[in-house]
Amino acid sequence: MCSQTIPFLQVIGFVEEAGNLAMLMILPRPENHLLDLRSLVSLAAGLFFGFVAAYGALCITYNSRNVTPSFFVAFIMAIVMGVRYRRSRKVMPAGIVAGLSLFMILRLVCMLL
Repeated sequence: MCSQTIPFLQVIGFVEEAGNLAMLMILPRPENHLLDLRSLVSLAAGLFFGFVAAYGALCITYNSRNVTPSFFVAFIMAIVMGVRYRRSRKVMPAGIVAGLSLFMILRLVCMLL
């Protein structure tokens, strides 16, 4: 856990590590324009995993060995989107996010070595 006090300017600059993936998950997608039950669940999941990924990026900026939140998000997203890609064979968005998540897992493992 990140237990340090976080200055505001450092919060703005934490997007360096996994923040780009977090922003990709937080931003609304065009297919979520109708607010039915499916899109609300998708919005909630995207916000949850996006904010956890952003928190993981913040933890990595303070301690480069603390990759647990980022690894958790990348692992779950790789599994979920990989299964979704395998079922639909659509590259966008499932294949792209699954590939980025696998790349992030590889990057986090390399950071620990």
